[in-house]
Amino acid sequence: MQGDKIKDNRKRIRVLIVEDSFLTRRLERKLLEQDPDIKIIGEAKDGVEAIQMVNDFCPDVILLDLRMPRMDGLEVTEWVMSKKPTPILIVTVAIDKDERYTTFEALSRGALDVIEKPSASTGESLEEFGCALRKKIKVLSRIRVLPLLNLKMKKKSMFDPLDNLPIFDIVGIASSTGGPQLLKRILSSI
Repeated sequence: MQGDKIKDNRKRIRVLIVEDSFLTRRLERKLLEQDPDIKIIGEAKDGVEAIQMVNDFCPDVILLDLRMPRMDGLEVTEWVMSKKPTPILIVTVAIDKDERYTTFEALSRGALDVIEKPSASTGESLEEFGCALRKKIKVLSRIRVLPLLNLKMKKKSMFDPLDNLPIFDIVGIASSTGGPQLLKRILSSI
């Protein structure tokens, strides 16, 4: 009896499914509900609904499709990581080159991992996909995600020595051999 009580009191992983396809949402729900440690707290059919549900329900993990109406997965990822940092698992078909680049872009915006939707070309069964999906969700739920800084600032070159210079009223610059070219570059950017 006491073992049952402990089992019922464990913290379940709260998952938000964001997918525009009704059938895919149902499939993901069915596969995730097989695990008693996972609880589906909501389903969104587009990015706008996803953002509202992230605000309302504070999920532990977000399952996110990339191609959706009104607001795509990239925009959702950027918003979530800047406003309500939450582990995001991208669920994608990844069958074409553009989708792969979009997936890499989602990772650069803060998504933590990617899983490919099962298809005839992958040869993966639904059971294998479900097992991999549940395993990834459990791993991602343990990751503490920090807010990302403004992504527009992040896109600047990290190696340009002139970026993010502090502003002073007076600056003194000295140079030796080879310095005049750098001095010319510095002064031309002012």
